[in-house]
Amino acid sequence: MKKRKISGCGIFLLLSIGLIYYNYFFRKLQPSMEYLATNDYKESLIVVADKDFGPYSFFNEKNEAIGYDVEMINSLSYLLRKNINLKLLSWDECVSSILSNEADLILGVVSGTKKGANFQVSIPTSKDKFVFFGTKKYEKFEELYIKKIAYLKGSDSLELFLKPYKLEKNALEYNDYRSAFNSILINENDYVLTTYSVGKEIAKKYSGIKMMDDILVNKMFSIGVSEKNNYLIEEINNAILQRKKDGTISYLNDKWLKKYIEVSSFGEFIKENNVKVIAFMGLGFAMIMYLSVSKYLEKIYFLKEQKNKLLENLTKDLLTNLYNRISGEKLVEKMIEEYPENNHAFIMIDVDDFKNINKNLGHDGGDQILKKIGSIFKNIIGDEGSAIRMGGDEFSIFIPNYKDINIVEKKILKIFDSLNEEIVIKDKKIKVSLSAGIAVYPRDANSFNELYEKADKALYQAKILGKKRYYRYSIS
Repeated sequence: MKKRKISGCGIFLLLSIGLIYYNYFFRKLQPSMEYLATNDYKESLIVVADKDFGPYSFFNEKNEAIGYDVEMINSLSYLLRKNINLKLLSWDECVSSILSNEADLILGVVSGTKKGANFQVSIPTSKDKFVFFGTKKYEKFEELYIKKIAYLKGSDSLELFLKPYKLEKNALEYNDYRSAFNSILINENDYVLTTYSVGKEIAKKYSGIKMMDDILVNKMFSIGVSEKNNYLIEEINNAILQRKKDGTISYLNDKWLKKYIEVSSFGEFIKENNVKVIAFMGLGFAMIMYLSVSKYLEKIYFLKEQKNKLLENLTKDLLTNLYNRISGEKLVEKMIEEYPENNHAFIMIDVDDFKNINKNLGHDGGDQILKKIGSIFKNIIGDEGSAIRMGGDEFSIFIPNYKDINIVEKKILKIFDSLNEEIVIKDKKIKVSLSAGIAVYPRDANSFNELYEKADKALYQAKILGKKRYYRYSIS
């Protein structure tokens, strides 16, 4: 029996059916957006947003304010029962107006940066990711330490990525993205660091500049609330949660932020050319092409499985088989975004006097100790959390959605107790102890970077108090 091939006509008909279904059925399930800024409520809020931050907030050709944040804040107006007086300004003007209490809310604030330190920040409304744009791809991350990187002056690129990964020495700041992207063409820099959704639009105007494959660090955008309106933070959080539940946030994310192919214009073309006839013909040929299509899908599924296995290997630390730092950071950010109303514990742990252990056993012996500790973490934490190797002898444990902090503390004590007996490495008995620092979301921090910072401070305090203990972060 000969294998049947999909003809060009068959592919066209299948696409036609899919597009008809998309336009007539799927789109009807999408939540409707209501623009309520003109409604006459008793109270109004002055809201500011960056005027040059597409696709979040920007002016279109008609000088109208559009974008993800614009539609999102208008969708909250009805739930808050307040009019929205939206102003698009430069980012510096936005920050200045919120700090001086001239504005009530500011859109597009990134949790964990200094800009959000002087006003309340809501739960996340959206997320994006840092990526590099350039003309030539790099093979390994470590190559970036000898490359020149351009970034936008006043952006959070420095705080959230360049400084934590110690890349700021070779980084140059620019007043606008046009200058930053031009610096690539004149070989002044190798890459531009920017947010994915913003950079992909700018890169279209520059021939030869494209996005690198690596997704570097995710970041979350929130609404900033001025000091005089701190009482509003709970109302805003509840309104955001409601819009997440009713599908509005997902709808806006699909509309403005996701990388997708717009098919509505082609669908309109089919609609104008006798949809019923094309649909009928498509259904008739669908059965004939079933075997060929199923075989094709089977191949796609196999390739996807292979890709997933490769990606899984890239997320693990090679020595301990724990999550590595980058994948661990993404895991923490994902849980905060999906469960912003729950409590999450982040614990920083390191091995006491590990330099002496390395000195006595050599690096091979030190590696065996780290593998042993990693195995203990996985056995004790189990499915209740995740263990991460941050680098060297530094580990972290993330326990999401905990109900009682005492349960978290008992886990740490159980880890400590498991190391009471000496470990035999290379015929030598080694006594190993750990110190730990705990920070919790949302009491101590609102993002991965803040959790890391607070837990690290608590770990430092545990060391000062004599090691072999844990300490919970405290503002005092």
